[in-house]
Amino acid sequence: MKRILVLLLILISFCNANATHIMGGEITWECIKDPANPDVGKYIFKMKIYRDCDGIPFSTSSQNIDVWGHPSITQITLNFIESNDISPNGNDVNSPVACLDCASSNPAGAVEEYIFESDPISLSVPAGSLASPPVGGWHFTWDSCCRNGAISNLVIVDPVNPAEGFTLRASMFSYLDVNGNAVPADPCFDNSPKFNESPKTIICIGYPFSYTHNASDVELDSIVYNWAELLDQISSTSPNASTGLPYNPPNNPVFIPWLTGYSFNSPLPGNVSLDAQTGEIAYNSNLAGNFASCIRVDAFRCGQKIASIYREIQSVLIACPSLPNGQNNLPPSITPPFPGNSDPYYTIISAGDVVTFDIIAVDNDVYSSNIPQDVILEITGGQVSEDFIDNTLCDNPPCATFSNAVGQAPPISAPQMVGGTFLWETSCDQVAADAGCGNTSNIYRFAVKAYDDFCPANAITIATISIEVTASDSLPIPDIECAWESSNGDVTLNWDHGSVSSTSVAYLIYGAVNIGGPYTLLSEVNYPNNSEIIPASLLVGGVQYFYLISEAVCVDNSTRSDTISAISFSISHTDVSCWDDTDGTIQVSVEDYINVLSYEFYLDNILNSNSHPLDTLFNNVSAGSHIITVTDNASSCFIDVPVTISAPGYPLQALVASSEVIVCYGSIDGEVVGSAAGGTPGYSYEWFD
Repeated sequence: MKRILVLLLILISFCNANATHIMGGEITWECIKDPANPDVGKYIFKMKIYRDCDGIPFSTSSQNIDVWGHPSITQITLNFIESNDISPNGNDVNSPVACLDCASSNPAGAVEEYIFESDPISLSVPAGSLASPPVGGWHFTWDSCCRNGAISNLVIVDPVNPAEGFTLRASMFSYLDVNGNAVPADPCFDNSPKFNESPKTIICIGYPFSYTHNASDVELDSIVYNWAELLDQISSTSPNASTGLPYNPPNNPVFIPWLTGYSFNSPLPGNVSLDAQTGEIAYNSNLAGNFASCIRVDAFRCGQKIASIYREIQSVLIACPSLPNGQNNLPPSITPPFPGNSDPYYTIISAGDVVTFDIIAVDNDVYSSNIPQDVILEITGGQVSEDFIDNTLCDNPPCATFSNAVGQAPPISAPQMVGGTFLWETSCDQVAADAGCGNTSNIYRFAVKAYDDFCPANAITIATISIEVTASDSLPIPDIECAWESSNGDVTLNWDHGSVSSTSVAYLIYGAVNIGGPYTLLSEVNYPNNSEIIPASLLVGGVQYFYLISEAVCVDNSTRSDTISAISFSISHTDVSCWDDTDGTIQVSVEDYINVLSYEFYLDNILNSNSHPLDTLFNNVSAGSHIITVTDNASSCFIDVPVTISAPGYPLQALVASSEVIVCYGSIDGEVVGSAAGGTPGYSYEWFD
């Protein structure tokens, strides 16, 4: 009976509702930058709608977002992609009540997400029009009715049949280049920020709660979080997109007024706070209800605001039943990743460093019969690998990976305690941005989320981890592996990239006639290439000494490699003299006076163990195809050269071609004709009685 009564109390908090229960949403856009994509330079607009499953399902028909301020485009059509139940999952068997679920008989307060996307679209303008957004920006909106009549922090005139609606919005602003010119919006050059964390809207009251929408930006633009006003539906009797007249809040749409004690920057009970840099929202509420709020995320490039996106959500705070011991269900605890720092959730590293740490989440709450709760561990962030394993699947590789000891990717679950390892090998790509702006560092946010399986709502802990990646003092010394001169005089060099290399690294190859210089630049090679052929035409005057310098936009100093000379060697051989013999020889002649003693010489993978210079001579070589390998002990450089030793095709043979019988005794007019075959031609003949 207790289970039924508690569930009834929860349902009552949602009973005052209109048939349409929109809870919020967001609009973002993606810029197609892949040059191999036929739609490169176009935008894909995306919209998410959140609805309370206690109402009528949202339409899966295409939706239109209105465009304001653009000289020719007034609407963009978005196609339905999918819907997802984003309500908490939990242990319905051991929890005091069932979890909320859109598909079951317990939908009140459950949340469903609807996703819409446009086809690739160009934001081109007519000839003579401004090719970029004006000072006020271009605005993209979607509006509808109606809000939940049971909202606890807004003035709803008629809670039974609420007329107050929604307007979702996003704004695109112009960007001035270094010369002060506005960059055209066609082709596109910027992605809007995106939210990496799904909105967590169903929370039990009675414990300190923190949450982050965890926005990130592909171009590494700076992100700032702010609260924003909630907008009503755009009035159909006022100027709208179809007339080309401006979108102009708070005139149209109007701001929805707040109940006493609440405001746009204090929309939740429990002394709510917002960190403008990390986006972390924290509060500790003992008051249940439905609370609407809106977050604005601004993206800045070189100090210029170029985008604003908004996410509106409705937080459902529930007076959840207690545990069997009479205590409130509490969230798991998370071990801080950097316990020795003044801020244990922040660290600063140099580009190229590897950052790794273990995350352990523990929850000692138990169900009846001391059954432990399952603890689930997840991580989000623009720099986290999409599959959590492959370090190339994120906004700016190399990506951070996350898995447990046996390689399992999130969500990772275990009774009472669960753990995972964070690993990120950074590079210069984490410092440089498309615009540059003289950036010497970037801050990356990762949201680690641990939650239990308690119903009707999981207890959640979210730790926002900030890692600042700064410019390195210098790159590691380039490691030249091989340099060798071919028979036509060209010199080939190759080298090892090292862990810090990235798309921003360039390798400069210098050469000189004398080891003391002067050295001149022969070639510049960009990552990921790790070899270069210097043609003989550039080696004027007998250039024979070389070194490399690696440079990158995120490195303050460049360090040169060791100076080396190319391996210049020739191979001579003698063939086997007799059929089936092994008296062939191979001689390697090396002309590298700096490094000659570091080489080893192999015949068919067998080392010549003689002392130098006898280690370059191979005797008693049989006929056939052989491989001479020259290896540099000081590096991993090796060169294979094929050598073919010939031998006579047959053994030497003496043949009698013809003879004439002597008829008379004592006569000397007999004749014998002999010939030779096999062996090595030309032959010499001797006659023996």
